[in-house]
Amino acid sequence: MAQVSVETDRIDRLILHELQLDGRLTNAGLAGRVSLSESACLRRVRRLESAGLIRGYVGLVDQSLAGYPDNVSCGSR
Repeated sequence: MAQVSVETDRIDRLILHELQLDGRLTNAGLAGRVSLSESACLRRVRRLESAGLIRGYVGLVDQSLAGYPDNVSCGSR
């Protein structure tokens, strides 16, 4: 499948950065951090989602605290 380039500007990159730091930010909180109105911020987030730059939102679980065994991955050639 061919890669499609998506043009981003400084504000888009700030939005992506802030969401990587805290994916649970409200739109109002995100808008404040990137100095946009809430409606403009939401439009940009939706465009980034539609373009595939934001593929989803996840929660990271600490396996040890959750009582799961640690995983080990290894590879060879």
